[in-house]
Amino acid sequence: MKFYTFIFSLLSTLTLFAQSNSGADLERKVENLELRNKQINKRLAALEYENFKLIQKIDSLESRTQNQISRSQELQSQNERAMNLALDGFSTKFEEQNKTVKDVQSQLSEGFVSQLVMFVLAVLVLVIIFVIMSKRSTQKALDSHSASWNQFQEHLLKK
Repeated sequence: MKFYTFIFSLLSTLTLFAQSNSGADLERKVENLELRNKQINKRLAALEYENFKLIQKIDSLESRTQNQISRSQELQSQNERAMNLALDGFSTKFEEQNKTVKDVQSQLSEGFVSQLVMFVLAVLVLVIIFVIMSKRSTQKALDSHSASWNQFQEHLLKK
């Protein structure tokens, strides 16, 4: 029985020792877990702070982008108005030029027609003058030739 008691006491001390070791291990594990939990909480707080800063940056960038878009749209609308005004001015000037060109063309056509009529009349007058002069000179030549022929015949007859 002493042997059994001895074995029992030995086993109980070993069990107690094993329990004390496992308790210390558990305490160390709990401390390690608590330390890791603190580190994770610090990291989580740092990440949340960074996330908050990023959200603020995104919000400011979004508002700046919206402002730039609205300014760009305002500039675009001003440019479109200016372009429309310029195009309206160009169209009126173009229409005025077209009217001027049509007037000049009509004046040139009228001038050309009148010049053509004057030229035709001048050619007719010249032709008439040449015909008259040709008839006169022919008549004069015939008269002169007849007189010469008569004189020649008279001269031949006298001899």
